[in-house]
Amino acid sequence: MWTENRGPTRKRLLTTPRFYLFDVGVRNAAAEASVQGRVPSDVGGPLLQHFVAQELIARPAYSGRGHQVSFWRTTYGVEVDFVWETPREDVPIEVKWTARPRPLDARHLETFLDGFPRRAKRGLLVCRCPEPQQLTERVRAVPWDLL
Repeated sequence: MWTENRGPTRKRLLTTPRFYLFDVGVRNAAAEASVQGRVPSDVGGPLLQHFVAQELIARPAYSGRGHQVSFWRTTYGVEVDFVWETPREDVPIEVKWTARPRPLDARHLETFLDGFPRRAKRGLLVCRCPEPQQLTERVRAVPWDLL
């Protein structure tokens, strides 16, 4: 869970952990989900989020760098799926199943960026868009396969 002392405007954050399995196939077996052919949208979002989690968690092990992955959620429902923490910056990452992202999809990323301007300057929205696109001044949508 990602937190920062925000002075007089501190927000209460939830600390419920998230769990991701090492393999999406194991996740599907545990959930007794059979995904063959076209992926239904009600399953696609969680599967894509699980895939992104696997990639983000594995990267520090491959690179040998001190990156960490966490998430951020407030008691009033603002949530960012992942925060990629590096020694120099923190990058909030949201995962959406959409192929046509809109600026509205970046609202929680923008909230995070507004709340932590010293360490967070940009955000990423990982989705099924065909090519990268700028959603807002600080948030870029990127295709999942370019991660």
